[in-house]
Amino acid sequence: MFGYDYGIKPSVMIVGDISFNEYIQKAKLHGLGYISIPQNELDNIPLKVALIFENEVYGKRAMQCFMNWINASNGNGDALGLDIIEHKDDNGYTLCFYQDIDCLIKRTVPEHIREWVTPLYAGLTYFKVIDNVSENFTKLKKALKFSKCYILAGSRSRVYTEYPAIVKLKMNVFEEGNIPENSHLQVYRVKKGIAIKNDKKEFDKVMRNDAEENREKNIKYFYPITYQKVTNQDYLNNIVSELETDYDRVIILQAICNLTLYYRLEKEGKTETLGKDYYMETLQYLLDSYESIRSYFPDESLYTKEMIIEQIKLDKKVLMNEFK
Repeated sequence: MFGYDYGIKPSVMIVGDISFNEYIQKAKLHGLGYISIPQNELDNIPLKVALIFENEVYGKRAMQCFMNWINASNGNGDALGLDIIEHKDDNGYTLCFYQDIDCLIKRTVPEHIREWVTPLYAGLTYFKVIDNVSENFTKLKKALKFSKCYILAGSRSRVYTEYPAIVKLKMNVFEEGNIPENSHLQVYRVKKGIAIKNDKKEFDKVMRNDAEENREKNIKYFYPITYQKVTNQDYLNNIVSELETDYDRVIILQAICNLTLYYRLEKEGKTETLGKDYYMETLQYLLDSYESIRSYFPDESLYTKEMIIEQIKLDKKVLMNEFK
């Protein structure tokens, strides 16, 4: 037996490419070169800028990293994350380079399990401080509101013709004190020694509420027949009624479903092969083995009050570990 809570999404660690950070540093990025900037939506010229590197070898390696991300995302230029943070206390801004998390998730987490997991991202953001704001920067900010941006790369004297322009449809400009709370760019505030809101108790409260809302809905999805059997009061009725004096009904239902799952895995000889990552293995099994009338349903005698209580304890332990 093992615990499983249907209100919790198992975490999936996604590790980003970190090599670009070293390449940009060694390439000695000077900043942006402005090639063309439209004045308004009717202006028939593209918004086009260039990343100006001093070291060509490492500049090209950085660009190759960006192109690898884009190619892996079916040519989506927004796989390269590039945002701008305007400084509060000086006439400057910071360029922020990173792997776009949404694009990374789409190409690393299979679509059929994406909604059932919580991706945890581990990666780097490269910050390049630009001390002086030119008139062209002001025009760039305005143009980003109505135009996609073409990004090239090169030195002060030439463009790297080996690489096509990176076409970005989204490029955010944030004020230093107005970075969204849910943005990974909050790390910029930490880097600058600016306090950020970190209310773990409030976060856990929200997550607990979400777990309670999702638990019955997900049980109903994975165990439609078992759910109907129990809720129609014709399956394990006496035990369920007795346990309801001490436990929430959905918690009892979850325990019954988990015992059913264990018996099914045992019948298929899979209980012995479950490893440390059994939570993800269990999710994959549930997604691949949708409950139907052809599913294995254990005899009612295999469900005792004592076993259901033991299963409730195992499930509760999973929940407690999530919010410890």
